[in-house]
Amino acid sequence: MQERAVPMTHGAIESVPDPELPAAFGGREEVPGRIIHLPDGGGGLVAMAFRPIPDCSGGFPMGSRGYSNDESPRHRVVIPQPCYLGTFPVTQRQIACFRPDHKYGFAGKPDHPAEQIDWHEARAFLTWLAKEARNLPKGFGPRLPCEAEWEYACRAGTDTEYSSGDGEAALEQDGWYGGDSGRTTHPVGKKRENPWGLHDMHGNVWEWCEDVYDSQAYSKRGHLWLARAWIKEMSDEKNERHRVGRGGSWGSHPEWCRAAIQFGGPPGGRYWDHGFRVFLGLPGPAAEPEKPAGGDGGREGAGGRDDRSGDRKAGAAGHSINAKRANPRGPQMPLGRTN
Repeated sequence: MQERAVPMTHGAIESVPDPELPAAFGGREEVPGRIIHLPDGGGGLVAMAFRPIPDCSGGFPMGSRGYSNDESPRHRVVIPQPCYLGTFPVTQRQIACFRPDHKYGFAGKPDHPAEQIDWHEARAFLTWLAKEARNLPKGFGPRLPCEAEWEYACRAGTDTEYSSGDGEAALEQDGWYGGDSGRTTHPVGKKRENPWGLHDMHGNVWEWCEDVYDSQAYSKRGHLWLARAWIKEMSDEKNERHRVGRGGSWGSHPEWCRAAIQFGGPPGGRYWDHGFRVFLGLPGPAAEPEKPAGGDGGREGAGGRDDRSGDRKAGAAGHSINAKRANPRGPQMPLGRTN
């Protein structure tokens, strides 16, 4: 397939039709966005679909009101450049191009999201992708999204718990969670897409972000904070600080699948409901050390119910969970760890 430049118009990414989306993803003849191709090691190519995400110079309201201290205060975050985000989480078929012998909790399901992927493995895949992928948009490079970019894309202009609205009935339209999954992953793209054409942003698998988890991060940001990964220097062993995961999974209570939900997990943890999604961005401030911002700026809701901070306990799989939010349908956080 011939490489095509991605034209920029008024700070947004113009849609680029591509006919090569595989049948597993709906077989549509024309898909706005971008398709890149991964060599499968046997002379074939595996497609990976992306959707364009516009910039947001005026900022979007990040966080929630009244759920948890680590989701407040609400504050406006600027997305300075247009970007692409994977239409779906990375699948087993795509991981097989990089690591054919990867061990899954739900093996033999090529169009299901890849799981038992730790944060370091996700980044290794992205390094490989940057070197081996065909048709990457000119100037764009693969990485994990920072959590602000992830939430902005998940919300897709909405301000509700889920992109389709509030409450469990809305979640059932958008994602596989503890109430409808049957305790397993599902093929990507089977639930309704969000307004920007992204699937499985709620449920199916948790998705790693670049950020270090800091329960007080939002209170340290000023008005119109520039989106980038939150990397804070502390006394922990370098690169082993807990990292942020987003979106919930097939085993999650509905509240854990909201657009604003976050948790911190060890970057070396491998779980049956943990995967990731590829972000394609232009060069910019992807990550840098943070310093507290003075004043309230434009933050909203400086209070917030503290029903998770200070009560996070290490689960049997080494994950941060909150005993107060026990899921009657089963564990709400990743399980089935293997080493």
